[in-house]
Amino acid sequence: MRPFFVLATVVLLLSIRLPMLAFEPAQLDPSQGSEPEVSSYIDHLQPVKYPFGPLPEFHYLVQYLSEITKENYHYVIIVRDPSSGRYYVEQGDAPKLSAQGRPYRFKRRIEISADTAKLVYNYWVTMLSETRYARKKLPYTPPVTVYMFSALAPIGWLHGYTLVPGVSTDLPPYWISQAGEMLFNFATKTREEAQLAARVTELRDKSYEYLKSHQCE
Repeated sequence: MRPFFVLATVVLLLSIRLPMLAFEPAQLDPSQGSEPEVSSYIDHLQPVKYPFGPLPEFHYLVQYLSEITKENYHYVIIVRDPSSGRYYVEQGDAPKLSAQGRPYRFKRRIEISADTAKLVYNYWVTMLSETRYARKKLPYTPPVTVYMFSALAPIGWLHGYTLVPGVSTDLPPYWISQAGEMLFNFATKTREEAQLAARVTELRDKSYEYLKSHQCE
């Protein structure tokens, strides 16, 4: 291909991409109310804040908590045993952080392969890396489930949440919530690792394709 056509192709591609990457500053009137617009179209996780957190932090790779009430929730983590190098999905009671709180104790512990642990871990870290505040807020219609995610990444603890019902079922936050439920069902019911890995891979690939097509970095 001639250099001129190569250059023309690059310029054309940049002209297509740049509008999608355009920065849009906030345009707010400080004399008006501060209540944000309600929207289901929030395509990223949001920072965990009171009354949802703070979330427990200890040496897990992945943490998943879906909470309807303080006593009605699903809690599961993935850990690596440093003495054996083996990976486990553990399900139990979420640790309490109050002065009279209880430490984490698992009820079920199922070994998984390093490949499955890596699959879920990298999915969690990637999606949590997109966590940020939104200029809108999700609709809140009780009974609502708060889906919370955590990972211990090389840069430190990462936490994020979404709401269901609330967030659109066509967006990555909903898809990762379904992956979390798959993880919980694996620990409490199915014990089918191949099924878990296949379903998480499907949801991961759909999420990654969305991020790529919407120029998320």
